[in-house]
Amino acid sequence: MIQDRNDLIKKNIDDSENAKQEANEQLTQYKKKLEGATKEAHDIIAEAKHNGEAASAELINEGQQKADEMIEKAQSSINIEARKAKHDIQTETAEIALSATRKIIGEDLTTDEHKKLIEKYVKESGSMAQAD
Repeated sequence: MIQDRNDLIKKNIDDSENAKQEANEQLTQYKKKLEGATKEAHDIIAEAKHNGEAASAELINEGQQKADEMIEKAQSSINIEARKAKHDIQTETAEIALSATRKIIGEDLTTDEHKKLIEKYVKESGSMAQAD
């Protein structure tokens, strides 16, 4: 009876040690899995961050390109309007000069003479402006 009890206690101790060893092995496996999952989570976060930064850079680049295009269009419009205004000023100046000339010489010009004088003045004033 004592021997049976000793055997039972020894068996329980052995079973307990085996269970403890199995539990430690499982704990080690779970720790490895947790480390792997943690690394994978960090990798996913790093990749998401990288993708976000790349998308942000792309949006900034697109915005800069659109701004550059808008500036270029605005500059082109300004140049067109400046040339148009210059032409209008030259034409008006020629009209004023012809009107003053008519008053000074006291005669009216024909429509063709009027056009020729305006065209001549515009050409001459245009070449003078280009020389500046």
